Amino acid sequence: MPTTGIHHVTAIASDPQRNVNFYTGVLGLRLVKRTVNFDDPGTYHLYYGDEGGSPGSILTFFPWAGAARGVQGAGAVIATAFAVPKGSLEAWAAMLRVKGVTMGKEGIVTRFGERVLALEDHDGMRLELVETDWASRMPTFKAGGIGPEAAIRGFHSVTLCVRDAERSAPMLTEVLGYRRIGEEGARTRFRAGDEPAGDGVPLGAMLDLLASADAPGTRLGAGVVHHVAIRARDGVQQASFAGALERAGFSPTEVRDRTYFRSIYYRERSGVLFEIATDAPGFGVDEPAESLGSALKLPAFVERRRAQLEQSLEPLHVPSPGEPDLAIHQHRFEAEADAKDRPTLILLHGTGGDERDLLPLGRTLSPEANLLSPRGNVLENGQPRFFKRLREGVFDLEDMAIRSEQLAQFLEAARARYRFDPARSTIVGFSNGANIAASMLLRGERGLTPIRSAILIRAMVPFTPKTLPNLGETTSPDGARVPAARVLLLSGDADPIVPTENAERLASMLRDAGAHVTHKVLSAGHSLARQDLDEAQQWLQVG
Repeated sequence: MPTTGIHHVTAIASDPQRNVNFYTGVLGLRLVKRTVNFDDPGTYHLYYGDEGGSPGSILTFFPWAGAARGVQGAGAVIATAFAVPKGSLEAWAAMLRVKGVTMGKEGIVTRFGERVLALEDHDGMRLELVETDWASRMPTFKAGGIGPEAAIRGFHSVTLCVRDAERSAPMLTEVLGYRRIGEEGARTRFRAGDEPAGDGVPLGAMLDLLASADAPGTRLGAGVVHHVAIRARDGVQQASFAGALERAGFSPTEVRDRTYFRSIYYRERSGVLFEIATDAPGFGVDEPAESLGSALKLPAFVERRRAQLEQSLEPLHVPSPGEPDLAIHQHRFEAEADAKDRPTLILLHGTGGDERDLLPLGRTLSPEANLLSPRGNVLENGQPRFFKRLREGVFDLEDMAIRSEQLAQFLEAARARYRFDPARSTIVGFSNGANIAASMLLRGERGLTPIRSAILIRAMVPFTPKTLPNLGETTSPDGARVPAARVLLLSGDADPIVPTENAERLASMLRDAGAHVTHKVLSAGHSLARQDLDEAQQWLQVG
């Protein structure tokens, strides 16, 4: 009997917590199993899917903290597509835009008569959302950042990049039982099963071969699919596939027990690593359905190492539905004790920096403070920034507005997660980081409120608002007094990027909005100088 389609897809990721935040908090999948890589038990193996962890909905990751990005190219899955209901892609695009998720430049396109939206996760892994007639009839797990009427139902397809599609097609049709159902340009589509998806045939029935003679070779790393698993109903069908593979000249492995399924592996002629996995026994074999993914589950041969692994593996937090989203920015949070009892410095780096860049500055400015340091999620020639620019000194104002809103959402999520006091928090921004902080201040209620303290180093006017916000003393909705915003603006008299008069204009804007502004022009260029540290320390101490 032919396969009914995809069982699961397994990829490589970097930071495990950021992986959880994205796939549960943004895409709305359920973490159905947290276990370890059976071949490398010192790292997690995380499984996401629908509410019950159905075959055809499972995307899994080996997250190695700090893993370098790989290259997605020939001989690998280069796109993993999810099925969503018809008419939902506009809602998805709006939500993903607010959350800072990179989407395909071409926007929504049509492929084989279905609308498709391409996107990338935080590691650059290529994903797609595909509208289908049948998705709305499939059950959904009600979580994540979008409503159940638009939620992901499971896999639609995967796209395999190959140099020559005709070299790979016979394995799909003659061994696994796929049917060739269409071609568009260099893309050939294959279909498993005989019935329409959603009417008795499991999800993930489609598989595309994309022929590209010039594609780069795949290099494994973060954001790259490791293998794709095809479904076998049981061990008997799996053995039948193994025999067919051997007769076709492939070399499948012996059966390996993965606790939740049994697997064999082989590499097809274009280099793609395939697995054939059984449907049984499933993810409920070691924990009840209502608590799937809530505890670390270990295979029997690793159980004796539980205490050691629980100490070495990073604790994971699964966002609850509606919980503010920390996945917007990769970040570091450092706290010596209970965060709410200490001041917090929010560190925003300049172009080319990252979440580690200003940590030494923060520790020096206030050794007792909590440090929250996000990484900008816009890349310019590979260098992180907080918003796009058209050229030096000319900002993309539409993107700046979106990114300012995202950063405000991130700060609210961080406040809820790490429990620091916004009234005792200060933004410390340098260059591009100072500019987005200034942008947030000038947006008033949609910006830094209730954080109303900022040190802006080498900032310039980010944009000119139609009306100035109220940065003066005000009253919160619950009647509490909110003091006027305090801003220290540090500019350099020899700064080739930010003219002194531009910085003075920013200071005037903030004063006119009601903020208490101290503007000092230092004997410095655009780089951080010792004077910046001295002035910032003194300003913080005065309070």
